[in-house]
Amino acid sequence: MLFVVDANVLIDFVEVDPAFLTLAVRHLGPVHVPRDVLDEISSLDDAGCERLGLLVVDGIDG
Repeated sequence: MLFVVDANVLIDFVEVDPAFLTLAVRHLGPVHVPRDVLDEISSLDDAGCERLGLLVVDGIDG
């Protein structure tokens, strides 16, 4: 199963408790964050995603 988060969901979880994202990764599977979405969120960066277990993915051309 593939989980991709959008900016609204990611912002809410980061502001409330980022540990929810870690739990999602642990219990549901990989959670992907598109680079464009990550760029919209000032409170999260690549290192933060890595700590939470989120996979940052670059856009796909085509």
